[in-house]
Amino acid sequence: MTRKKKMVRTDMQTYLDIFRLKFEARLSDRQISQALNIGRATISDLVIRFNNLGLSWPL
Repeated sequence: MTRKKKMVRTDMQTYLDIFRLKFEARLSDRQISQALNIGRATISDLVIRFNNLGLSWPL
């Protein structure tokens, strides 16, 4: 029997931390996921969405 994944919402401060670590500190997705205890796929998806919106860092 497989367990259901627990869906947890990510707050805005976590988003900002991800973008800060990615664009200012130049950390890899793996390093960010370890630092913030978030899955690599989540980080990758957020960065892709950020880039697709045409946004630039710093906001």
